[in-house]
Amino acid sequence: SPFIDFTIINVCSPATFDHNEVPAAEEIKKDIDRTFHEHIFFHLKEGQKSLERVLKALSLVFKDVGYCQGMNFVAAILVMHCNEEVTS
Repeated sequence: SPFIDFTIINVCSPATFDHNEVPAAEEIKKDIDRTFHEHIFFHLKEGQKSLERVLKALSLVFKDVGYCQGMNFVAAILVMHCNEEVTS
């Protein structure tokens, strides 16, 4: 199916998986600071952590893709426009 299975919302929870065991964790961490760095939401640690959780969850859910540069901007827009209940 071309649509995202929204069970990913549960995967984004900080307690659902060990965030240190994500294969692309280092690449994701590097890209967090590069993602909309001028936007006030990503100046806040909460915004950065939300984006990091979503990117790590996406890389685990879509194992055939993992993480690739550019996903951070798409995910960031979703994180900015979703409430905390959906993004974490």
